[in-house]
Amino acid sequence: MQRLRKLDPSADRNAAEFSYYTEKLSKVLLLLFLAAAAGFAAESAAVLNRTGAGNGEVERPGFDQSASESSYHAYAGEEDLGTVDVVTEPQAYTQQETERLAEQVFAALGNEIPQGAVTENLYLPETLEGYPFRIQWESSDYSVLSSDGTLEQAAIPKGRQIPVTLVATLLYRDYSYSREFSVFCAAKPKTPEEQFRSDLQQAVQEKERTTAEKPSFILPAEVDGKSIRWTPENSLNGRVLFFLLLAAAAGSWFAADSELRDRIHKREQQLRAAYPQMVSRLALFVGAGMSVRSSFLRIGETYEESRKGGGKENAASEEILILCRELENGVSETAALEQFGRRCGLLEYSRFCSLLVQNMHKGNTRLQTSLREEAEEAFEERKNIARQLGEEAGTKLLFPMILLLIVTMVIVIIPAWNSFAM
Repeated sequence: MQRLRKLDPSADRNAAEFSYYTEKLSKVLLLLFLAAAAGFAAESAAVLNRTGAGNGEVERPGFDQSASESSYHAYAGEEDLGTVDVVTEPQAYTQQETERLAEQVFAALGNEIPQGAVTENLYLPETLEGYPFRIQWESSDYSVLSSDGTLEQAAIPKGRQIPVTLVATLLYRDYSYSREFSVFCAAKPKTPEEQFRSDLQQAVQEKERTTAEKPSFILPAEVDGKSIRWTPENSLNGRVLFFLLLAAAAGSWFAADSELRDRIHKREQQLRAAYPQMVSRLALFVGAGMSVRSSFLRIGETYEESRKGGGKENAASEEILILCRELENGVSETAALEQFGRRCGLLEYSRFCSLLVQNMHKGNTRLQTSLREEAEEAFEERKNIARQLGEEAGTKLLFPMILLLIVTMVIVIIPAWNSFAM
């Protein structure tokens, strides 16, 4: 075989094949032998059962075990009667054993129930481990003590003990045994603070009850010898208000930073948007024979007139106005342009101001060419920025569009569903 040769090319081909098939055949024969043995054993057991070798004895679960289920095959001579399901209940106690166990359970319950005054909830078990009984409890006064052991403190007057009879019934198969247990229920002793608050609450209720016919009533001024002063409870107390204002102060701190970042971002957007137009206008004025100084003064004058006429404020034009004021106040063009670039804080404006400073002394011909090239690059950059903003706007609109699609599908599907339901 080619695969055996690939596994061990140096081995003898015939010997490798013989060893391989021998091992494979031995495994098959072993499995066949086990299958035959198992089948023979099972068939022999079935034949013995059919011939009456099995006595039909079924082992019953112990006293503390649950019922079991098993299946048996029935035969009448050679006739196969089919399978019969047998449900076997646990072994049952005799009447004498049941009575003895019941006495043990009652003794255990008597030890669990306190003999003195009961001031806490009682534990009334429904079963006891090791005993087959189910325990049911009944109370002679459910308003004081319920069948699950809950003690109603409010129903017990102060300083009194109310007798209550508990009846425990043990249930097992057809047997039932009952016994009574007497307990005395009392109110749980209160601390001085709890007692005073209880007296205060009762005094308020009494005041309200005795003035039911009047449009208003006055809260008690004295309880247990203590003078009481009443003030309305505010829904928003001082501590809550303090922490709310503290949180608002912290929020305003971070909100101010966020607002500042938004304003800076908006200013940068305005500067970038106005940059191509500013360079183009400057290139136009320089090409018409105006100097850089005169060109900036003309741009600033035009913007100032527009603002007086109700035009919108623009960050780039405001910076140009500052540049014009500096030039009018005697600041050199080089220094004014450098400060203009630093105030704008963008790479484009820094590069533009450096370009102007380097070319002002080389003549307007070279400056005009440089400004035109810069204007073309600025317009290309503005197109890229506009494209990016459009993509961002499309991404922001994706979620509202999904919501709109869901609403549309609901509007279409619900009437169709109702029509099918009819």
